[in-house]
Amino acid sequence: MFIVVALLVIFISIICASIKQPDLQLTVETIGEMRNPGDIVTVDVTMTGNADFGSLSSFEAYIDYDRSRLKLISVDDAATMRNGDVVPYLPDAQVTTELRERGGEELGYISAVMTRPLTEPMLTLFSLTFHVLSMEEGEAEICVVDEKFTGTRLDGEECSLSVRTTDGAIPVSDLLCEHRNTSDYYDSNGDKTHSVKKICICGEDLSSDREDCIDLDADTLCDGCKAQIVSIDKIKVSGSNMALGNELQINFIIPNTLPNDGSYTAYITQTSGNDEEVALIEVPQSEWSMFDGAHRRISVRVRAMEMADQLTMEIKDKDGYSHSEPYATSVQAYAASVLQAVGVSAYMKTLAVDMLNYGAAAQKHFNYNTQRLATSVLTDAQKVLGSSAVECVDHHVTGLNNVGSNLVLDDCILLNMFFDGLYGKNVANMYATVSFTNFQGEEKSVRIEGKEFEQFGLDGDRYRVTIDDIVLADARSLVTVNLYFADGTLHGYGSDSVESYAARGAETESAPLYDAIMRFAVSAYNYLTS
Repeated sequence: MFIVVALLVIFISIICASIKQPDLQLTVETIGEMRNPGDIVTVDVTMTGNADFGSLSSFEAYIDYDRSRLKLISVDDAATMRNGDVVPYLPDAQVTTELRERGGEELGYISAVMTRPLTEPMLTLFSLTFHVLSMEEGEAEICVVDEKFTGTRLDGEECSLSVRTTDGAIPVSDLLCEHRNTSDYYDSNGDKTHSVKKICICGEDLSSDREDCIDLDADTLCDGCKAQIVSIDKIKVSGSNMALGNELQINFIIPNTLPNDGSYTAYITQTSGNDEEVALIEVPQSEWSMFDGAHRRISVRVRAMEMADQLTMEIKDKDGYSHSEPYATSVQAYAASVLQAVGVSAYMKTLAVDMLNYGAAAQKHFNYNTQRLATSVLTDAQKVLGSSAVECVDHHVTGLNNVGSNLVLDDCILLNMFFDGLYGKNVANMYATVSFTNFQGEEKSVRIEGKEFEQFGLDGDRYRVTIDDIVLADARSLVTVNLYFADGTLHGYGSDSVESYAARGAETESAPLYDAIMRFAVSAYNYLTS
């Protein structure tokens, strides 16, 4: 019995050598060996009794098969030999083969008209190539139905002939099959860097950790493939470092061996001290930067209060398969490695301690992950390497239409200045100039367009100008902002600095945080100018 069946059409007509009815036998081959899901199997369809009536001139028929276990791939009128030669089953015949849709299902079709008599006692008329789909063990039957034979007697009169048929079968096992596909990757010098091995496992009896099958290569994967396991020669992360600008930034350094085709993404899992996942950060390949000729850099910003959070980076392709060993680090771990390293300057060690002190102060201020403070890795000997308290002086100037400023200490340092008197004004056409002397003694000037101003409040009178051009070591630099209309008329001005803001906050509950950021800023200045 067939679970699902499809029909293959074949029409056969015979020109008879005499009026005697031949004993024609049409046989579909039965495969002796058990086949597995995913296997490609070819069976021959042969005819005997040809010598009893003379010659075969043309044919056509229908074929059913077990559609629950098999998929018909092709109907073929020729065989391919081991040396690559293609040998037709019916030489000099005009043959048409195709897959046709009938009754909503795809069927096979073949027709052939011979141009010379065929008198062999046994003929292979055609072959059928199937794809084994199911893991259900049993016989996948193939049989000829609704067969039709006609012929022409010697006197030229056409006649109909009857044909006896024998069904064929493919025994199907319940074993899994595997199809493997390997891709090798090379660097610009032609040296092999790593290989990606992909294995398609067929069948439905799958363990829960296998993922849905993904078409990688039509020649190696099968329609019955339900899952895929991938084994990859993964790259090894070379290490990590930190960048201190106006933000805290962890850089993961990887070999520059993956194809730069946009197929990869760095996934960075951030976990807090109690191993709770805080965030999953995605950095697409387009955002990776060159570190040197042999390495690339993957960067992620870290807020001060997150210095003790662990960042675990793993690179995956667009199909979700990992191409790197997971690599874990943190600002805390980086600072600890600096303090333990030999040959590191005293300035850098002070910077590392002050950085962790700032992180711990931020954790306490924002009540975040306080069970694992950034300073928890410091020994008593290391703690004394930190900076002393910094005396801060308020130099700020509240000028025309300037109504104050604030300091944002998040994953970067932002100084905001607020200006009033802008209700009904064409703010988008205005601009601001920002000027300051940086930690290296260089005069800096930046223009900010009005379309970047942010309305503050609902009445449209007050706007915020955000300055993100200062770095940590510029904390003592006084930043002056001048606000202009499009025609160059001055609307407002003001000056402030991180130091000035910290001085004004010395008597507030934020004082410990401001004290820590200034110690960190001063040690950054000392390190960068030493």
